[in-house]
Amino acid sequence: MATRTGAVEADISAISLAMSETGALGVAVSVVGPSHRFTVRTMNQIERELHSVVDAIAQDLGLSHEEAAS
Repeated sequence: MATRTGAVEADISAISLAMSETGALGVAVSVVGPSHRFTVRTMNQIERELHSVVDAIAQDLGLSHEEAAS
């Protein structure tokens, strides 16, 4: 899980979850938005949702979450 604030624009934040290399395919799922909307509560919810999305993608690719999430 990675978070970033102000990397490109001062008021923009992102939270991402990358999948480990699955052959030649690299995948990361991100949520990007205004920093003022990234409260602790929202960040926790986004983190749970990102794990669910990565799990679904891993399942579609025939991988376990442990194989896919980094």
